[in-house]
Amino acid sequence: MPQWSDCPVCDQTVSGPLWLEMPPLSWRKCQRCDLVFKAQEPDGFLTDEHYEDSYFTGGSRKYDRRREHRIGKAARQLSAGQEFTSGRRLLDIGCSLGYALEAGRRRGLEPVGLDVSETARKACAEQGFEAVDGRMDDLPFDRERFDLVLMKHVLEHTPEPRAALREIHRVTAPGACLMIAVPNLHYVKGRFAVLKHRYYDPRHAGREHYVYFSIGALCRLLEEEGFTVRARSKVMFRRKEAARGVAAALKEAAWFGLLGLWQTTASFLGLRRELFVVAQRS
Repeated sequence: MPQWSDCPVCDQTVSGPLWLEMPPLSWRKCQRCDLVFKAQEPDGFLTDEHYEDSYFTGGSRKYDRRREHRIGKAARQLSAGQEFTSGRRLLDIGCSLGYALEAGRRRGLEPVGLDVSETARKACAEQGFEAVDGRMDDLPFDRERFDLVLMKHVLEHTPEPRAALREIHRVTAPGACLMIAVPNLHYVKGRFAVLKHRYYDPRHAGREHYVYFSIGALCRLLEEEGFTVRARSKVMFRRKEAARGVAAALKEAAWFGLLGLWQTTASFLGLRRELFVVAQRS
């Protein structure tokens, strides 16, 4: 039975009572990093076959049901990274059925996808995209190939997120932007209903996920692996538009002041299910 006791962010051994048991899984919490990680799971509990046909169509998933919505959200996330780089070479890690690849194509980018799922890669290929088989901690690409990397709810799917970020650093050019979305450890439902929350349930996300980040833990890990955090919100900063004139800049500043107040309130109350960070490679 695979077991983990070292924090994936600070490498500190976390001992003492388990933070949560939801058989057959158990979880630990690193108080130093404010991070929850899986402590053990049965052998063979998760295989690549899990990410095939039923993953995209089973239960409430039905990924393609809201296709344009998913493309639009990916486009907004890509626009956040494009505020900091003019590069056009995009890698979407965990490309699923090609939503971000399509969003990238519409934005004039040169998209490439990566996924362990044959179902996903086939769907992307049918749309004319290059989609490669591979894992995030062993990327099958040359050094400095990409200018933009998108990871939407992917980094929590590995027990070694640091290794994944090192690989991303290797395959990106200096100044490249990484846009990353992960579940929020401090989402209010997870905070007050831990024993019932699907984050840890072995029948739901607990089956696939190994790490749950707070914003502090995620930003710390990114900074330690050679990325400078540029934005840490779901709000898409329009830095370039503010340069159109003084009036526009003042209007933008007032708008973002209100948004900043909302962001602080939302973080304190745990209203966000998702964390979104834009980081730039050194």
